[in-house]
Amino acid sequence: MSGTNKEVARGLYRRLNEGDFSVVDDVISDDFVEHEVMPGLEPTKAGARQLFEMFHKAFEARRSKSTA
Repeated sequence: MSGTNKEVARGLYRRLNEGDFSVVDDVISDDFVEHEVMPGLEPTKAGARQLFEMFHKAFEARRSKSTA
């Protein structure tokens, strides 16, 4: 992973941990397609944002980090 990609990944996790889900709009492309569809969620960028929001709410004490 290049240095730039590592910084993007670290920024993504940092902002998600802070509850800043606008990072999805900043980092994920508008034509994003999720190939592992979750029931009840659209396989789109909006669905990915919903998934991050659900995980954040369900696991508030748990935070993710990049090992990149």
